[in-house]
Amino acid sequence: MESERHIDQAALQDVLQKILPSLQGVLGKDDYRLVGTAAALLHGCEVPVEDIDFLARRRSHVDAFAAALSNYACLVPPTFVQWSPPPHEAGQYWCCYLVDGICVEASTVEVSVTSDFLEVSGAGLWTHYTDIKVGAYYLPTVKLELRLATELQRHRKQKYEPILDRMAKNGCDLALLKRAMEACRVPAERQNEVLLRLAGRH
Repeated sequence: MESERHIDQAALQDVLQKILPSLQGVLGKDDYRLVGTAAALLHGCEVPVEDIDFLARRRSHVDAFAAALSNYACLVPPTFVQWSPPPHEAGQYWCCYLVDGICVEASTVEVSVTSDFLEVSGAGLWTHYTDIKVGAYYLPTVKLELRLATELQRHRKQKYEPILDRMAKNGCDLALLKRAMEACRVPAERQNEVLLRLAGRH
């Protein structure tokens, strides 16, 4: 959902510092991850951000997230949305709260995948993450390599270019990025372009 106000680094930090004490009081480090454009912004990439997205490991963690944010306006209570019916059922269990005019969401992604290098499904984000300091807390945040692959898959130049610029300046894990791009089925030619652009750092 779209927030009521602009989300820059200062606004992101402000909201996270308000909610993390409550979240980390009910959720363990392995129960959730910051994902999406907010994750890229927290990594230092100047990307446009519409909301703050967390991925939860289980539905019970979404319920705990909702309880932790219960003092804020609830836009969507914990709800299951089915994407496809059985026998190959897929969907998400999610909730959304408004914190100082910014939408904060938590969701499961319930779909069967075989890759361990996707940003929001499978085991990838639970393995490939970075603890980023936010005030007095450390927030488990999906690695930029997985985030970049998602945006390349979606062809969203305004969101992948700032990530590429950041990686070109600070370096990245090229092997992880390649696996993530393969998992997202980014065309081979585009993969090569990205890897060549970033290889100067290695």
